[in-house]
Amino acid sequence: MKKVAIVQSSYIPWIGYFDLIGSVDEFIIYDSMQFTKRDWRNRNLIKTPQGKKWITIPVLSKGKYHQTIFDTKIDGIRWRMWYLSCTEWFRRQDDVIHKYHIKYAESSDGIHWERQDNLSGIDVSPDGWDSESVEYPYVFMHKDSKYMLYNGNNFGKTGLGLAIWN
Repeated sequence: MKKVAIVQSSYIPWIGYFDLIGSVDEFIIYDSMQFTKRDWRNRNLIKTPQGKKWITIPVLSKGKYHQTIFDTKIDGIRWRMWYLSCTEWFRRQDDVIHKYHIKYAESSDGIHWERQDNLSGIDVSPDGWDSESVEYPYVFMHKDSKYMLYNGNNFGKTGLGLAIWN
């Protein structure tokens, strides 16, 4: 007999959510239901050193009383994506060498993306451990500064970099 779990989406799933996923053969997110305001769909309660705090994703819901969870859009947020692009590949002895570059795109809805590669923030160096490829970016903020961790040539075999935005 096949086990199936069907749940509505929620922002920051509860711990039992993953147990549920692991206990069934098929897991379905039921997002064709009506979006409910001031509910777990776009907010959650977290513990902080200062006590419990609500965190909320702002959504466009004014006047949209019957919109589904799937059709609900995030309000005023630009989605940002750093991704890899294989710009070249060639054979070196018995190996196939791939050259990757980090690219960048933005979206207002998470579905339609506009490439803005000039804003990726990084490119290969003229020589050295990251002169052929820069790949696998991880962008994060720390104390009001933006950083990017990334791999160099040959999937990071030659080094790991930390770039700091000016």
